[in-house]
Amino acid sequence: MCPKRGYNRSMAKMLIKAVSLPLVFLIVSISVTHRLVHDDTALFSIKADLTDSQCATPCIMGIQPGITKAEDAVRILHRSDWVLFVENTPIRSDGDRSVIVWSWSGIQPSWISSYSAGALRVRDGMVSQIELETQLTFSDVWQMFDRPDRGVVWPRSAVASTPQFIHFAYYDDFNLWVRMETGCPMTPGQFWGARVRLILGGSPGVQLEPYDLPRWFLDQPECAE
Repeated sequence: MCPKRGYNRSMAKMLIKAVSLPLVFLIVSISVTHRLVHDDTALFSIKADLTDSQCATPCIMGIQPGITKAEDAVRILHRSDWVLFVENTPIRSDGDRSVIVWSWSGIQPSWISSYSAGALRVRDGMVSQIELETQLTFSDVWQMFDRPDRGVVWPRSAVASTPQFIHFAYYDDFNLWVRMETGCPMTPGQFWGARVRLILGGSPGVQLEPYDLPRWFLDQPECAE
């Protein structure tokens, strides 16, 4: 028995949609990204701040996760003109974790947010992770480091009344995490323009999968209430 013509037509539409939507998403994303990014000179300078020639992986002020001792990191922070105040946090040496927090002076690079403290996570006397709130958008990060290797997107209830998506992206070669929040449902403009937190080293304890942004957009889960 031959399939009904209407069935064939519906299947054709589904196939066209499956092929065309990722293409449309890519075209729109490229257009939006082009409008949002900093100029190439600024991005080169930002990447230089994060990829100091003395560091094998991204670092800040010469502090490198997995390499720099906590005591040395504190001395660097106290000497830096970028730093206004370092919180006096005891550094544990018994294997438990501790956190060193500091406020910015206002003369740090403009891509680093002055409104949120920087943080070093310490384990076994070594810096294990650095967290930086930034003025960068995800578009900027993509322009600097290209497509992430792995990531995840999931909905969560916002602190306020607006549902949100939270997005983690990870660059294997740089041991660099990117965390951001965007509105729900996600749109290309919101996504590429969202401000990011950079996490250097360590692991936020998030289960990741191969990076597949078009699929995440097309198969968005329901927004959390």
